[in-house]
Amino acid sequence: MKKITKLLAMVAVAVFAGSMFSSCLKSNEPTPQDTILSTYVTYEGSNTLTMAFSTYQYEGSPKVTYTTGIIDAFKKELNPGDRMVLWFTNESSKVYESGNIVIQQAFKPFTDTVEYASKETIMTLTKSRAVPVYRNLEGGYMDITMEAALNQKPMVFNVYVDSATIDNDYPDAYMCYVPDHEMGLTRNFFGSFDMTRLLGRPNCKGIKLHFGWNNDSRFVQQFNVNGTAPGEPAVDNN
Repeated sequence: MKKITKLLAMVAVAVFAGSMFSSCLKSNEPTPQDTILSTYVTYEGSNTLTMAFSTYQYEGSPKVTYTTGIIDAFKKELNPGDRMVLWFTNESSKVYESGNIVIQQAFKPFTDTVEYASKETIMTLTKSRAVPVYRNLEGGYMDITMEAALNQKPMVFNVYVDSATIDNDYPDAYMCYVPDHEMGLTRNFFGSFDMTRLLGRPNCKGIKLHFGWNNDSRFVQQFNVNGTAPGEPAVDNN
């Protein structure tokens, strides 16, 4: 209990390898019984005996609900609708299967709501080195595990959409990051961004997420809203 309380109190920063998310969230194939699984979730609330969290494998796929026994630290610090990153075990050893779980660790990610801006403005927010080692669109959120310099809290960490493209089938979205200090310790941390104002537009079939800057290669990846897996990252020539 002390361990979970401490984790909840921490800022959403850790030095866990980003591949942990990639491997655990990529498929629903069985894994060894005691393997610790991980995913981004929404806290649904509690009753007298259990607490519930929900997630989706992809945007538009079936809802997955996890339940666990009451954790006092969670009840004190969480409200229904709060986003979390969980590490857990379960009997099936499958990430995307509803049922009981045992939480091993938990973090609150940085959260924000998607912004619209001109591409010119967006480009001013993409100059710092930032590597999104995990990306997924699910449940109305863009989840990003980031590797970048950070001291305490980013000045900017959000998804911005080129306002000239919002009526496209796949609007152009950009991962934007400005650190609080360029010389901060490079580490992995977590963000979950509410995309519903964009995904609810009549023509929207998904998004094209652009990422990777500061003289590194730039990439774009297409995410869909119909429950299918995202496309593979491709070189961004725009």
